[in-house]
Amino acid sequence: MSQHPGQSRQNPISVPSFTRLKLLATASNIAPRGPLAALGLAGAAVCLGIPAARAQDSSSREPRLDPLTVQAENEDKDYKVSNASTATRTDTPIAETPLSIQVIPREVIEDQGISRLKDVYRNVSGVAPVRTEGRGIQFEDASIRGFSQLLSVDGFRLYTMPPLNLAGLDRVEVLKGPASSLYGAMEPGGLVNAVAKTASFSPRSEVYGEIGSFDSYRAGVDLGWASGDDVALRFVGDYHDTNSFRDYLDYESLFLAPGLTWNITDCTRLTTWLWYQDLDRPVDNGIAFARAGGPVGDITWNLTGPGHHTQYIEDFLYSVQIDHEVSEDFSLRARALVHHFDGQNDAFRWSAGAGNTVSAYLDASSFGNWEYDVVTDALWKFDLGPTRHQLLGGFEFSRSDYTYDRLVSARFPVSIFYPSSPTGPFPLTPGTVRQNVVTETWSGYLQDQMDAFDDRLHLLVGGRYDYYDQYSRSFSSTAENWQDDTGLTGRGGFVYDLTPCVSLFANAARSFNPNSAGRSLSFTGEPIDPTTGVQFETGTKLSLFDERLAMTASVYQITKDNVPVSDPLNPGFSVNGGELRSTGFEFDTLGKITENLQVIGSYAYTDTEVLNSSSLPLGARFANIPLHSGSLWLKYDFTCGPLEGFGFGAGVFASSSKAGDNNNSFDLPGYARFDAAAWYRTELNNGDELKFQVNVQNLTDRTYYESSTSTANVQPGTPLAISARCSLKF
Repeated sequence: MSQHPGQSRQNPISVPSFTRLKLLATASNIAPRGPLAALGLAGAAVCLGIPAARAQDSSSREPRLDPLTVQAENEDKDYKVSNASTATRTDTPIAETPLSIQVIPREVIEDQGISRLKDVYRNVSGVAPVRTEGRGIQFEDASIRGFSQLLSVDGFRLYTMPPLNLAGLDRVEVLKGPASSLYGAMEPGGLVNAVAKTASFSPRSEVYGEIGSFDSYRAGVDLGWASGDDVALRFVGDYHDTNSFRDYLDYESLFLAPGLTWNITDCTRLTTWLWYQDLDRPVDNGIAFARAGGPVGDITWNLTGPGHHTQYIEDFLYSVQIDHEVSEDFSLRARALVHHFDGQNDAFRWSAGAGNTVSAYLDASSFGNWEYDVVTDALWKFDLGPTRHQLLGGFEFSRSDYTYDRLVSARFPVSIFYPSSPTGPFPLTPGTVRQNVVTETWSGYLQDQMDAFDDRLHLLVGGRYDYYDQYSRSFSSTAENWQDDTGLTGRGGFVYDLTPCVSLFANAARSFNPNSAGRSLSFTGEPIDPTTGVQFETGTKLSLFDERLAMTASVYQITKDNVPVSDPLNPGFSVNGGELRSTGFEFDTLGKITENLQVIGSYAYTDTEVLNSSSLPLGARFANIPLHSGSLWLKYDFTCGPLEGFGFGAGVFASSSKAGDNNNSFDLPGYARFDAAAWYRTELNNGDELKFQVNVQNLTDRTYYESSTSTANVQPGTPLAISARCSLKF
């Protein structure tokens, strides 16, 4: 029988019974790794306590290339995850990765009834949404260890990503700390990578319907089909229509996602998928606080009344990947992604005004962006003396071409105490920011993963060179700007197994991020230098209950230099000189306490500080970053007795107070939010599974505030909300 790429020869990869994996790279003689994750030491990398697959001996273990090469079906409803690829671009056991990498599996998303990516983040220590609603066209970016970062999909960073429909996601992987040595220009906090569903050779289909609070209705399908081991197809479709607890806001979304996996030959596989989203989403400026801080009025208030609260978005994302196995130890991969975003505003926006007012205006701006990204790399596995190596080398080209045409009305005051409906008319004029920006990056990277000392020591070292070229042209003037920068970044780290149950790990990494052309100019007219970041971290990993439960703990310090600040001698211009620092401790746990009881939990202590700046107060905390935050979610399934088929989940998500803006002029109060869920599963006579599920968010109807940009723009959290879902898997 012929062997397709991605299938094990001899012994398949050994993972817990709940997961079936098909891997593109060859696998042989792999057994589950014992222990994993966490007691806290100083300085460190969180690696979301997940027991990983481990080789029985270093000569028999074969790594994997990419998240798209792994097709997992979590049929036993387990939270446990063994491998991840975001940290290394190879499918590597998390326990052998000397970096902070955490995974939120699909099962957690479904159990918690999550519909927005921002609610996925709450399960990961040190991660928070930057903006929870519509203060900008792109707003799926997250704050990781205090630093804002754009979203990535299957390892491709996207500059303009609308609200992500979670129906297309297999899981979410979070890499903490500087990732420039593998992914190029970005902030030093880390990377959120949304991993797309792909067509599987073990297909399972699902249809579902859902109703909920605020007139929420959702229906969708996830259909799979396979022709032997040659061709697999998948189609995901989702429609969602809902109002909001906030006045005059509603949301409508259509999501379509076909996918194909084709084993062209025994050694070559094609994987491709497409996402299409059509959105009418609300633009929500939030509520206003008094200038001295503190809420004014009800969280349902919308200050400008009905009408003009919508953003229309059409988004297209296409990915194709070809993997070719030249030999047992050498494989090639080529990937490409095309992304087109088109957005149109018809919405009131506002910022802080004089006295107890906001300064409102009508925004009719449009935004379009084409993004292209191509990556080719090769993986060579070889032995050198007593060590085993995985050498990954590759090249990447990316291009972004976006146009922003800002059309706005004159500003008008609105009282924060007495909301009113502006009467108009609203004549539109071009805004100050109207431009076309084209960015191209050429990059090369090299990485070596080495195992030594009878597979007890795992080393990682790598580096990347980026050439960054950007052109910007203003529509409102003849001004044109060109900027080019280069970045040389690297990282290194190790994991050492003290015992079969306890490991130590540490790493150091560097980041760089160019400043945009046309902005942050020096007095001489030259662009200022890119920002840079350095992180040091260390920690421990521990596995409990016969490897069912994993824990991690770590400490870290990140310092970001060359931050643009106002030129004290030349107002209106910038100079390098700002310095920011984030220091913290993080703890995560994931897995099974018993065969019926599962848990995912986290805690983060995040101490952020402005060390040097002419624009921000020295010693100020970063906006929207709490000093303490944490989460705990427990899930229990009855597998026998009169309650067989029933299950429930309950959790708490908490945050201490946090600065409402970068000047620390006011604080958002701390809170603890409680959620709960209950479900019933039953197997029909034909083997299909029918499931009924009810989720309750904010069980105690607590009033809390998630994020803000100023006292005029504070985003309240959702009050008590209930949803009911029925699904059929076949």
